[in-house]
Amino acid sequence: MIEKKVSLLRVDNFTLSFKKGSSRVPLLKGLSFFVNPGESLCIVGESGCGKTLTSRSILGLIDQKIFEIDSGEILFKGQNILKLNEKDLIKIRGKEIAMIFQEPMTALNPVFTIGQQIEEMLTIHLGLTKQHARSKIIELLKAVGIPDPEYRMHSYPHELSGGMRQRAMIAMAISCNPSLLIADEPTTALDVTVQAQILSLLKRLKQSNNMALILITHDLGIVSTIANRVIIMYAGYIVEEASVSELFSNPLHPYTQGLLKAIPYEINCEVTQKRRLESIPGNVPSMDEIGTGCPFQPRCKKQMPMCSERLPQLKTISKGQRVRCHYYN
Repeated sequence: MIEKKVSLLRVDNFTLSFKKGSSRVPLLKGLSFFVNPGESLCIVGESGCGKTLTSRSILGLIDQKIFEIDSGEILFKGQNILKLNEKDLIKIRGKEIAMIFQEPMTALNPVFTIGQQIEEMLTIHLGLTKQHARSKIIELLKAVGIPDPEYRMHSYPHELSGGMRQRAMIAMAISCNPSLLIADEPTTALDVTVQAQILSLLKRLKQSNNMALILITHDLGIVSTIANRVIIMYAGYIVEEASVSELFSNPLHPYTQGLLKAIPYEINCEVTQKRRLESIPGNVPSMDEIGTGCPFQPRCKKQMPMCSERLPQLKTISKGQRVRCHYYN
């Protein structure tokens, strides 16, 4: 069951399909989860499992000509985002819910300076004058660790390094002090040192601004440093949800166990211990190839006859931990 106490964000039985001629291909399948104020939730899974589509759905950034919402609700502060018109959505995007996109070079407008793009956020959502916006921009760029902000605010995206562009994106995202920040693979294509700096920055900003954070990633090493709770997705389904400590100490779903065995070290050990990597056999199925059974069944080492016959339900095993697997039924 989904958390019953008051949550900042609640996604309840959300199902989304891709329009393929006269037919529909389900992409997100009965998603239910919540995010509490000030909490960090990581959504983990392989490419194509639906992580980014989930985040875009929360912001209302899905093309209704391509996708169709089949069921469910997305409630932000008790308001169903799916029922809002574009004018009302614009009031929420950026101000209440902000997003850091996966590749800042494509997310930032190449013909405007960094300062101009942050200024637009401040004038639209906060109604600041240009003079007050300029002071705020400098303050924001300092907060995210960009040196010489008075100069850098006049730089275009192509004049900044990858790490600097990502910092500029973060400055833009936090400019209106949102209640919820969604970060979609924020450290992709960055070197290890810069990755660590960006993650440290997100943690610091989250604490100082009391923001909730949804971090989308495929890197369980990142999860261990920043998450309070973790959702594991596979082929459009949530297959496991747990606190970060429970996930690493007691992973339940065979897919989660496989992901952890593919890491070359024990994340929770006091002393890092190298080990032999194990791979998950097979490949992720195409969304239109998934049958009536468990989508992970063809790759699972614990499969039983019933696994190919019917889809397991997402079952609560203990407080805060759910798993979608017949093995636990």
